[in-house]
Amino acid sequence: MADRWLDGDMDRTTELLCSYATHLSFDHLSPEVVHQVKRTLIARMAIQANEDSTRRHPGEFNCRIEISDRSGNVFAAQTACPKGHRSNPLTDSEVEGKFRGLASGVLTQGQCGRALEIAWSLDGLSSLEELFCSLVV
Repeated sequence: MADRWLDGDMDRTTELLCSYATHLSFDHLSPEVVHQVKRTLIARMAIQANEDSTRRHPGEFNCRIEISDRSGNVFAAQTACPKGHRSNPLTDSEVEGKFRGLASGVLTQGQCGRALEIAWSLDGLSSLEELFCSLVV
């Protein structure tokens, strides 16, 4: 599999950009403006596979991102095991945060909390019906 440093996940893209080019801050912008900025940035990106790296490190999920600003400054970061990789798993708190972030557009906070409560107790359930019912919109 080719080196992958961007998977098209727009939220992850913004996180990477903000992490490694700290002068980019979206905190004060509306969600609509942030979405447009993300789309503009993604449209300007070039994705290149590095077959040599993939061949040398087949068990890794090598990710590298380079950002060049208008002044010619280059910001770069890379990782062999990004957050969520089996060698760098999410914490329970991060899993909950990710679920809430993804589900908040369709589920209420209460529904998110109930679904998480049920999901964390899957081992004790006799069926998945309660979990599925908690996800009904």
